[in-house]
Amino acid sequence: MDIVAELIASNSSFYTTSTRRFICADMTRDDLPKADMILCRDGLVHLSFADARAAIRNFRRSGSSYLLATTFVNHSRNQDVPTGGWRALNLQAAPFSFPAPLALVDERCTQPGGHDKRIGLWKLA
Repeated sequence: MDIVAELIASNSSFYTTSTRRFICADMTRDDLPKADMILCRDGLVHLSFADARAAIRNFRRSGSSYLLATTFVNHSRNQDVPTGGWRALNLQAAPFSFPAPLALVDERCTQPGGHDKRIGLWKLA
């Protein structure tokens, strides 16, 4: 799922199968399909606090079981940005205050400021 229609069209033409489909939707408000796990890699980092919270509420509303999302584990203070911007985001810090993740995967990010970038796993309930 992505909000960029051109990306969805391109991926659909190359990668759609009987068990794989691509959806153009807004993760902050559109109905999402129920899944075992939602992978939100590099998504919340582009949303304002209000929109990121709306996306997380929407993930929960989908009835999905787990969230796998980007988090910067050593980033101590989250900063708000306008939606469409970017900043490192630690989902365990305010205003999100997630509990410790069930698991972390080190992305081994080599971009400046990405040394602590991880994918964290949380139960959505």
